[in-house]
Amino acid sequence: MTDRRIKTKLKNKYVSLATKVNILIVIITLAISLSLVAVTDDSYRKAVLDPYAPKLAEVEIDEHTVTSYLNYFTPYFGTQELEEAKKGAESGEDHLIDWMTGKPSISEEDSSFVGNHMANDWTFVDMFLYQILESGNFDEACAEVVKDGTVYRVAHCDRRTRSYSTNEDFGFAEAFLDCPADEAAEPSYIRNGDDYLLVRCVQYELDEGVGRVWLTYDMTEAVREHRLFLLNSILYVLVVTIAASLVSAYLLRRYVT
Repeated sequence: MTDRRIKTKLKNKYVSLATKVNILIVIITLAISLSLVAVTDDSYRKAVLDPYAPKLAEVEIDEHTVTSYLNYFTPYFGTQELEEAKKGAESGEDHLIDWMTGKPSISEEDSSFVGNHMANDWTFVDMFLYQILESGNFDEACAEVVKDGTVYRVAHCDRRTRSYSTNEDFGFAEAFLDCPADEAAEPSYIRNGDDYLLVRCVQYELDEGVGRVWLTYDMTEAVREHRLFLLNSILYVLVVTIAASLVSAYLLRRYVT
């Protein structure tokens, strides 16, 4: 009876020791696997995601050109005159263009610009934005003005669809992105609906408000692929950890217990 008790105590002792060893093996396996995932994920980001941010941060925008045009358009935003000119724009009628054609160009105030009416100046802003897009293969750019607490659209370009602003976009009282401009002073990732964007916003003090130029990369596919990569990596870690636990438990039970 005494021998049986001794054997039982020894068995319980070895079982406890084997359990602790098994847990230690699982922890070590998990730590090594997670470390490998972290290293691989860091390499993935450096190769796929990170190169876009420096390109966005380094782009240079001619401040004189931007502020000159935004200052020129700003006084019209929020006025009844512009609202009257915009009537019919959504139906494709050219009330807005006709109104712009009757307005003098910025060139009358600044000899460094060439034009003969506001419509030419507006087209120039579109072209100016599109050149910026092409210079860095950005996906979208938008120029807007914040006046009396309201954001007004000046011009918007989309490189993917090769489209400039439509008539009704000028003076449209809605921000390009629902994102604090101050937070996007440096390239930042944001979620816009179902899309993920890398954005940067450059702000300028104007005579009547604040001007903004937004630049974006559409990172939706890259971000989704990155998340899928992480998910697969975590699943791999779980499989390896469970396999290591089962193997170590079997070996400990067979050769130790």
